[in-house]
Amino acid sequence: MYRKQQKSIIKHMDFLILDILMLIISYIAATIIRDGWHSLRANAAFLTMLGVLILLQVMVALQGNNYNDILRRGYLVELKCVLIQNAIVLAAAFTFMFITKSQPKYSRLVFGYLLIINTLLTYGAHLIWKRVVRGRMVNSKERTHLLVISEYAGLEACIRRLQSEWYKEYKITGVVVYDRQMKGDVINNISVVADMDELFQYLKKEVVDEVFLNIDGNNQERLTITEDLLEMGITVHININMDLGQGQLPNPIVHNMSGCAVLTTSIKTATFYQMVAKRMMDIAGGIVGLILTAFLFIILMLYK
Repeated sequence: MYRKQQKSIIKHMDFLILDILMLIISYIAATIIRDGWHSLRANAAFLTMLGVLILLQVMVALQGNNYNDILRRGYLVELKCVLIQNAIVLAAAFTFMFITKSQPKYSRLVFGYLLIINTLLTYGAHLIWKRVVRGRMVNSKERTHLLVISEYAGLEACIRRLQSEWYKEYKITGVVVYDRQMKGDVINNISVVADMDELFQYLKKEVVDEVFLNIDGNNQERLTITEDLLEMGITVHININMDLGQGQLPNPIVHNMSGCAVLTTSIKTATFYQMVAKRMMDIAGGIVGLILTAFLFIILMLYK
């Protein structure tokens, strides 16, 4: 089963929670700097604006694309995105104050401090958390095992591109050269694990979740290989540059994979919510199994 790529706001919910936390800390700090600690005591205007800012933060995240490719951003791009997000939230807050005619209750200086503090805190938090998430991804045992099947002519460039992505959800476990006998060779630190005539024997013995297909042959050859892989329950990513009729393949999804435009096909695709539902059903089934096992154990003990 191949999991569809979920929206960035769902995929990076942790960054939204982090941004809300930084916003709360920044607004409290800005208010204290401007008016002192006493301004926080039973201050209805402060609590109202805090709630409005949190709501606006969530709305901006839902409506925009601020978390797209967040783990792949460089330092300057990240700073730019944080500044834009904070500016939009503050502009929306000023619009709220104008509509509700509540400007006299709030100091513009507080919002100036808020912009500076929140930008620094959010930027720093993003850099730290991205390092944590990337480290977890690199060391994760849940990364999918990817096998590359490619012609020799474009093999090295294909592997370099797939390896160039610092943050990726797959691990390249081997290579199969489509048009040469090269089993045992090593290309860009990746072993050639089988020749084409041994491909399906290899797939039966080893763990392979997905295949990246980079073959510039006629469509029928690639289609036959793809269909055989799908019958084995393996997800296939086909280099879009190697045109292949989408209408003949089940559940086609076009997306970007380490800079390569690919057509992904699998017997069954699942959305983020379907994956969550499946996991919940697995947990519920496990709990039921434990309960039945406990009852069976008690019965056996009583009649022993």
